Formats: sequence, C-alpha cells, structure tokens
Amino acid sequence: MATCYIVGAGDFTARGFAPGPGDLILAADGGYRALYRLGTTPDLLLGDFDSLGDAPLPPDLPVLRFPVRKDDTDTGLALRYGLEQGFRDFALYGCAGGRTDHLLANFQSMARVSRLGATIRLAAPDYDAWALTGPAPLSPADAPGAPGPAPNAPLAPAAPSAPTAPGPDANAAPAAVLTLPPRPGGTLVSVFCHGDRAEGVTLTGLAYPLSDAVLTGDFPLGVSNRRLDGLPATVSVRRGALLILQEA
Repeated sequence: MATCYIVGAGDFTARGFAPGPGDLILAADGGYRALYRLGTTPDLLLGDFDSLGDAPLPPDLPVLRFPVRKDDTDTGLALRYGLEQGFRDFALYGCAGGRTDHLLANFQSMARVSRLGATIRLAAPDYDAWALTGPAPLSPADAPGAPGPAPNAPLAPAAPSAPTAPGPDANAAPAAVLTLPPRPGGTLVSVFCHGDRAEGVTLTGLAYPLSDAVLTGDFPLGVSNRRLDGLPATVSVRRGALLILQEA
C-alpha cells in the first residue's frame, strides 16, 4: 500500500522514513526544513507558512498556501490532502515535541483518520504512536459484489465507537489488529482509549495482558505496560478507538 509521508515542523527523526515509488511526501510548513537537511524534495509544500523561515525553495516546488486564521492545523490540512488523493496509509514525522497543544491536536487528527478506515503512525525521537479503530474495515473480498472505493472517493465514517444498544452481531465485527514493531523485552508500551469507550481490547506479548477488555477515556488502565522478551506484541480492538505508544 502506498504511504503518504507528512513532515511537520516539530522534532524530527529519520527512523523508518523510507519513501518509495508511489508514495507521497508532503511538507507541512516548517517541516520543509527537515526534508531540506535530508536532501529530500517534497511533492508538495502546504500550510500558512508561519514556521517556514527562510529555507531556500526550489522554483518548481508545488505550494498550497492557507490563511493563518483557519479551522485546522497544517498537519490536519496535509492529512486531508492525502485522503483526497486516495491515500489510506499515513506516516507522520516532525509532528511531536514543541507545543503540547499541537501534539494533542495531532493525536486527535490521527484518531479522525483512523476512524475513517486509514492506517496512521507517528514517529517521534523517543517513541512511535498509532491510532487504531475497530471494527476493522471490510475489504472488497469480504463483501462479494461490492466494489471498493474509487481512489479519490470520500471515506465513509466508521461505525459509532460507543453504541448505546449494540445489536446481536456487534461481537461478530472483525477486530482491528496492530502488531507492534519488534523491540527488546522491557520496552514501554501504553494503550489509551481515544474517545469515550473502547470495547474488545486485547493485548498480547506484554507484561500485563488484556483479553476482550473495556477501556474508557477517563481511566488510564493501559498506561506503562512492558514488552515481553522474545515475543511479538499485538493490540486489537473490536469497537472504538485506541492511541498506542511504544518506546523507540
């Protein structure tokens, strides 16, 4: 699956930054500076340019300029652009550190993209973060006779994360599953409910496992877990959204 790489103006790490053919690289405002230092030219520079500075721009670089007074962050605008171009896998770089409010905004934007059926991760110098929403989107193979979405078609929202009266098939919905990248035993992993309620949460390969548990947005049950040595670690959720952080 092609990946949309979005680079913001925050703390940058090159860990896992490996765009290939078919991928899209978006510089969100001052994120261009990190790409310039890497010797990488983005496919598009966008934002309100309040953090770009005086970095030299190639004359043929496509630019989308937005007003400072707007309803979304530059990262959010880049995510929207990537969705409109048909991308369903996102990697955020330079989107942590600095202002705490911007980090929280990025976590919220990650949850929104995940609820729309896309996969998304954030790479920070000290940790990686993912948003994961259940149920897992149905692939065309799971729905015979139903064609998949056109590349540029708008995404339909996922099922409500906390229905008041789930029907009899609620437990039959496929769980969304994330297999965490390998790390040594003892590596810190935290799993948070990203919303009011997340159901069917299962953790494996961690010191404190969970099975078909419920996490809520007002009690951090999943904080400060640890990897078990030599075992794969997975996080799954049947309904609702999770924010997952793993130490780098």
